[in-house]
Amino acid sequence: MANPTDSVSPAVDHIKVAAVASLAQSLVHSELGYDGVRKLAAAALDLLTPGQPMGTELFLAVARIGINVAVEMVCLRLNPETGRVEVYLTERAADDPAFAKEWHAPGSFYRSGEQPEDVWHRLEEKEFGCKLVGTPRQVDTCHPKRENMHLERGHIISEVWTGAVPSEQGKGQWFPFGELPGGPSASCAADGVVLMVPGSTVYSHREWIIPAAVKDFLAAEGKP
Repeated sequence: MANPTDSVSPAVDHIKVAAVASLAQSLVHSELGYDGVRKLAAAALDLLTPGQPMGTELFLAVARIGINVAVEMVCLRLNPETGRVEVYLTERAADDPAFAKEWHAPGSFYRSGEQPEDVWHRLEEKEFGCKLVGTPRQVDTCHPKRENMHLERGHIISEVWTGAVPSEQGKGQWFPFGELPGGPSASCAADGVVLMVPGSTVYSHREWIIPAAVKDFLAAEGKP
């Protein structure tokens, strides 16, 4: 999943900036308790423009204490030669702060004021590298397991969507469902603790996001 990245910075209110600086100075001199820290954080966030990309550091900080909703776009096809369901995955960047070099179904978080189609278009440009075919459809909503929330960058609600891409286009690769990169246990230790393993499939995608999409796909195809 792509993290928000900074674009052209909008103008800021310098009076508000001065107020934040004053609060920060008080914090440096230990004049603020926890309530003061909350006031400082709220004042700093008030400087931001809704709908603008937050940047990775700020996004991760906010995600840790809030609830975020993501669009996960799972593209599937039935291979006519093998009769098997295949999944279109893309590889996360080597410098990605989360799940570096792991494979996943393209996805992105909603920004303030966005509708699903806004996220679809962003995914086409930044992750798929090609246009989606037809209109995507939401098939499920997944919540993270409580014990895994700290590994999932906080409490993330995943909307599972199914879409279609031209078979041999885009930045990703097709993999048979059941033979996703890394195998069935590459990202999960024996005691159930999730591990980050480059070259494998992101744990949440392999365990519930992709299976939810495949279940709907097979039902639509009239297969058990």
